[in-house]
Amino acid sequence: MIGNNDVLGYATSGGVSPSAPTDATTFTQLYGGISQQLAASGAQVVVANIPNVTTIPFMTTVGQLMAINPDIPWSSLPLGLAYQKAGETGIGLGSASAQDLLTGAALVTLRGSSYASMLGDTTGQYYLSSITEIPPNVDITKPFGFHPQNPWPNSLILDPDEINTALTTTASYNAVIQSVSNNFNFGLVDINTLFNTIKSSGGYKVDGITFTITYVTGGLFSLDGVHPTNQGHAILANEFISVINSKYSAKIPRIDVSQIPPSLKFTGKVGEMFGYPQVSPEAFDRLLF
Repeated sequence: MIGNNDVLGYATSGGVSPSAPTDATTFTQLYGGISQQLAASGAQVVVANIPNVTTIPFMTTVGQLMAINPDIPWSSLPLGLAYQKAGETGIGLGSASAQDLLTGAALVTLRGSSYASMLGDTTGQYYLSSITEIPPNVDITKPFGFHPQNPWPNSLILDPDEINTALTTTASYNAVIQSVSNNFNFGLVDINTLFNTIKSSGGYKVDGITFTITYVTGGLFSLDGVHPTNQGHAILANEFISVINSKYSAKIPRIDVSQIPPSLKFTGKVGEMFGYPQVSPEAFDRLLF
């Protein structure tokens, strides 16, 4: 799944670090070079394309909870969520309505879970808690996240332009991966379609277990909202096994996902998630490793 972290690193940082994914030309050169060497070695190779990063709970959880929070007076907020766009460090010129957050037109990252409860604060809690100097032109007496002079930080949101960059880059990479796999007769695992199917199905049933992309309770993604659970990894492994068996006439047995211990086990009735998930910013320090 080479190329996954190039997009993931960009997206999970809110388009800040790095400020752009690896460009398609560089990716094509490097991916093609690696593939050429593998093909020349005579290795039997299976590659995978990369998923749409906007389908993972890291991107889909916090904004939706903001949108349905009855304590936020969305109807009386002329700008809705006021946020910094790429390159802005003080005043924020971006805005997102509750509907934008609900539909994913703008994506608040899971890193923002620690600060979502500070929305509307006029005491500078965000800057005090994140040990960040107050940027020039920011007025902490304005309601945090609801006023351009005290905006929601760019590092905690993917705006429409950044979402488009992530999607366009993913599509470009996947076109390269498809082309290279065809040229060298590699097996190709279509992870992108798998994730899109799981998202659109609303409930993906495997070996008697129903998985969704819902944070924590969906069973597919771990607590960082990015990496699969034990059973999620088994689902991915089965995709590779299927392609390996078909492409190279192998006979690797399929994994029974129900026999893999879940990363999280719930007993009794699992209720609705109330409030924002409490995930410390430090929990994401090694997100890409």
